[in-house]
Amino acid sequence: MSADWNNYDYGQSNANGGFYDSGAATYDFNNADTHTPMGGGSVAPPAYMTPSNDYGAASPVHAMHDDQFENEPPLLEELGINTEHIVQKTLAVLNPFRSTRSDVAGDADLAGPLVFCLAFGSLLLLTGKVHFNYIYGIGVLGCLAMYGLLSLMAMTPVPLTVVISVLGYCILPIVTLSGCSILFSLQGLLGNLLAALAVIWCALSASNLFVTAFSMEHQQLLVAYPCAMLYADLMTLSGLWCRSMSTASSSNVVRVRFAPSPTGHLHLGGFRTALYNYLWAKSQGPEPGRFVLRIEDTDQSRLVPGAAEKIEHILEWTGLVPDESPLKGGDFGPYVQSQRLHLYSRAVEQMLASGHAYRCFCTERRLELMKKECVRLRVSHKYDRRCLELSQSEIQEKLSQGVPHTVRLKIRPFPESFSDLIYGDLSFNVFELEGDPIILKSDGFPTYHLANVVDDHWMNITHVLRGVEWQISTPKHLLLYEALGWIPPKFAHLPLIVNSDGTKMSKRQNDIQVEHYKDQGFYPEAVMNFATLFGGGYEDKEHTTDIALRKTELVSKFRLERIGTKPSRMELQRLADFNRTILKEKLSQDSSRLSLVQDLRLLLRDVAVNEGEISDDYLLRVMEWATDRIFLLKELVGDDFIYIWKPTLNVDSIEVERAVLEDTLAYFKQDPEPDKIAQALKKIAKKQGIKFPALMKSLRLILSGSKEGAPIKETIDILGIPECIQRLDLSIKKLERSRR
Repeated sequence: MSADWNNYDYGQSNANGGFYDSGAATYDFNNADTHTPMGGGSVAPPAYMTPSNDYGAASPVHAMHDDQFENEPPLLEELGINTEHIVQKTLAVLNPFRSTRSDVAGDADLAGPLVFCLAFGSLLLLTGKVHFNYIYGIGVLGCLAMYGLLSLMAMTPVPLTVVISVLGYCILPIVTLSGCSILFSLQGLLGNLLAALAVIWCALSASNLFVTAFSMEHQQLLVAYPCAMLYADLMTLSGLWCRSMSTASSSNVVRVRFAPSPTGHLHLGGFRTALYNYLWAKSQGPEPGRFVLRIEDTDQSRLVPGAAEKIEHILEWTGLVPDESPLKGGDFGPYVQSQRLHLYSRAVEQMLASGHAYRCFCTERRLELMKKECVRLRVSHKYDRRCLELSQSEIQEKLSQGVPHTVRLKIRPFPESFSDLIYGDLSFNVFELEGDPIILKSDGFPTYHLANVVDDHWMNITHVLRGVEWQISTPKHLLLYEALGWIPPKFAHLPLIVNSDGTKMSKRQNDIQVEHYKDQGFYPEAVMNFATLFGGGYEDKEHTTDIALRKTELVSKFRLERIGTKPSRMELQRLADFNRTILKEKLSQDSSRLSLVQDLRLLLRDVAVNEGEISDDYLLRVMEWATDRIFLLKELVGDDFIYIWKPTLNVDSIEVERAVLEDTLAYFKQDPEPDKIAQALKKIAKKQGIKFPALMKSLRLILSGSKEGAPIKETIDILGIPECIQRLDLSIKKLERSRR
């Protein structure tokens, strides 16, 4: 007997094999005893609704269902899930050395792997990775590859579900490590050791289960190797394992870099950064580190032609010769960022795939309006993540239409902590300050942050020493290292440099350009010693302008832990003091005296002095006399000292008569003793009836061309009596002609 179930609200087989049609009569359950149909008539309730004396209070149906439930297996067992096998297989993963039954190892249970994979994805989501296609895709390919390999090796059939089950269970150590990465930073040596341990753990557990399930006891090593490769790839893609074990902090040789932008001249602040990097690298004991010059030309709109070459030449002039550079080359080139765009593109694609970065199609107008609104509301300006919500189909549509876009790094919304070798432990909430930063511009060039990280990694940079203004960007850089699965270098930030009045120093001040000091005649050692005042690094007693350390001494005595944190005032007078100290040292050393003489001769030629008629001894005597009066050798041919080399006759300001000068000339022709000149001149002044100071001023004007200057005795001494006689004679003749 059959029934049309579509017309029935409820149907139940009765004792006669028929069906009670609840649609035929509707009961008034408020009058359940009479069961009077609402439509009229009387319909008897089915027999099973009436208690039977044979079963007491229970109906036959109740009894029947009680028997069925008593014999029914548990729900998990009905679904094919063996809880005992799940527990045993999980214990086998947690303890790779535990023996496992073959029926447990060969169970095709997928419940455990499903739970672990979902947990893995959730933990990755909490660490900022929102796209799992890369990771899960590698997992699927790994399962298929492992299935093919085991099918070739095993003597028994290999079910694909068993392979998936084993590999899924054995991901448990990686899931655990992923959970720990939320609370702790697993970068660096410790993180890599834990990651390596997890990979070995996973591979050992998986190989144990495989050889047990498929009777491959003598092939465990052959099985363990591909398992380790698969889990290592998963570890790397998830950002838990830094792929390059030979770079950054694991390198035995310290590698530092100076990375200026070729947008102008090298200024003192940039030179200070280069110097401290050089000193740190070269002070590393018996095996000095490497000093790398890298040109960061990602801001193409501000490039100055020839600036990069000038920067390298200036560094060489100061003695900071790079071990690797654009002009010198090296094993990690090219050393110009615009020639390394493929590396940045590769890094961006990796972060897009792993969910650490996303494409932003917002226009400049929208971003500008958003910035103005933040200013109006007096809140921090940060990107609102509008493009983070775009679906893959929306992104592909915009890309196919050629819509310009940038790429942004996805920042975690809480503070990031790091250790600074100079400032100690620090923490910044970059997300609250600016939101997700752009790492790739719409023109395809990277921003400073991305290029900086990628280049430091591939150039094996171990330590980054830079200005404190970059300190707040360090969390972004560390997040980039984490997203790319790389070991970050160690960071040390140098204190701020301010002007002598405490105002901010500008790169565009001409008086802070290193090339300016080179042209002025400052010694490289003076510039280096001066730069060490902006932060320290040495004993306090060595931190004085009276002591100028040679480059080798600057290297050997440098201590990173002695660098201070307070802003340093730039007092240019101290640079001049250092230069005078070095000039005195050179004059005191026989090895450098001849070099100074040659330098002075070149300067004299520039001012049209016939230096060939001047002896070396006289040049040395002039320099020794002038060391406390000058800071630069160049000053000896300047306006204040040009009189030494050629007379400057200015008779218009002479305050004495010709007769006074003639008496003075006559006295000088007697070859007087230097100690008696002053007394003799006083007698001449008294004889002529003039004041002694008037005679001295006129004599100084004749000999030096100025009414003020060095004492007359010293001037006469440096010029020599013959030169004084000649100048007096010329002045008398010129005075005579002018007064006719």
